[in-house]
Amino acid sequence: MENPDPVFWTSNVRVVEQQAIGQNQAHLKVLLAKGGGAGIKAIAWRWGEYRPIPSLVDVAYRLRLNEWNGTKSVELELIGIRLPTGIPQPELLVKPVEANKPALAKVEFYYDTLPYLCSISQVGESKELRIRNPAGQILAIQPQQKRGLLGTSRKDAQEVDISQPFYFNLIQAALTALELIEQGQRIQEKEWLIAEKDQQIAQLNEQLSEKLSEQLNQEVRSPNSLSEEPAHSPTLPLSKSPVKPEPPQALSPEKILNSSPWLCLSAQSQKDLIAACKIANATESPDHISAAVLLCDAVERDVVQALFKKLYQFLKDQGISELGGIPIKARRKYTLEVLPPLLSTEWRSLHLDKLAQLQLPADLYSTVTIEGISERDRQLLKNFLVQWDYPIAPWLLHQPVEAASRIDQIYRLKMAATVGAIGVWQFELLRSLVTGEALNH
Repeated sequence: MENPDPVFWTSNVRVVEQQAIGQNQAHLKVLLAKGGGAGIKAIAWRWGEYRPIPSLVDVAYRLRLNEWNGTKSVELELIGIRLPTGIPQPELLVKPVEANKPALAKVEFYYDTLPYLCSISQVGESKELRIRNPAGQILAIQPQQKRGLLGTSRKDAQEVDISQPFYFNLIQAALTALELIEQGQRIQEKEWLIAEKDQQIAQLNEQLSEKLSEQLNQEVRSPNSLSEEPAHSPTLPLSKSPVKPEPPQALSPEKILNSSPWLCLSAQSQKDLIAACKIANATESPDHISAAVLLCDAVERDVVQALFKKLYQFLKDQGISELGGIPIKARRKYTLEVLPPLLSTEWRSLHLDKLAQLQLPADLYSTVTIEGISERDRQLLKNFLVQWDYPIAPWLLHQPVEAASRIDQIYRLKMAATVGAIGVWQFELLRSLVTGEALNH
């Protein structure tokens, strides 16, 4: 019987590139780098649905020897990831159970290429995470415990040390899957609440549509206004030493719809915007996490996805199928983090670990510098932006560093929202990025 392949663990690894591959885009191919070192390729089986993964992670992996056309190279096989130390992990095991709230259904997830089922059950006054493996064994873990029970029933179960790498990473994968489902349920519950006030929303939509149409007639349909007024793009908060903001302002849909460059929002994004405003402005228990996800989705949809949809046709007419190493496809869903490297070689970003802090930190910002995109590809993008008849185009063309900075920061705030690390100051920062206002000082 052969010994199992050893599992290695490396912290604070940068995800330089990530691409879904295989039939139905089921697997994830990534390029990882540590510090400023050279990158190494890695494959994550059946992780395609989790793309994009955060840009900075701790990884567990096995080494694999890849041989292709007589060339041998070492690649990694990812079996688990987590956010670096300092980013809070999902707290499903320690949150109090709300009265009359049904427990989460069993959630299927994959770990080390194998399917698992996980759920959270109430045991007395405590909650218990249960993970069922393909062999029918159940791993049961309760809060604050360093040991769990593994077996087909409690009678024959044996104690296991859950601090061991395999169990630790398996538990993190299960908690992440449950957190994603719970996040979706929260958003759905908010949508139900919004639906109950359907008449009010319809009236607000009508008002917003009238204002949007008026704005479009003045700015969008005038080619000169698009090319001669790039200075209308909002000011990006690039202070190296941010200070504590004043109490947050109410998020106004009119303020976003009527501010450049966030014009021409699609119908779905207008709906998300209204929902985000109502959730964030709720008098009791405003849900900044759900509101943040909706805002980020709107920016991703009407900036990044809108751009790549038109860019595909522009490049196709010239017989080009990739730009900056990124395959340009008609029906591919592009996300926020793809665009900044195409716009600029350097931009201002956010330290992901700082976003988890309760107070606005002084060293929140960082500088990202990238290489590898040819001048030819950058010129192709500029040529595309010059002819693209869209309100966001002049901003991307004339202020690429500012645009790259803002889009990257919105992306990082979205990553923070997916793990529940969005509070008052984080949402206020996101609001300022979307509306184009600097943080209050």
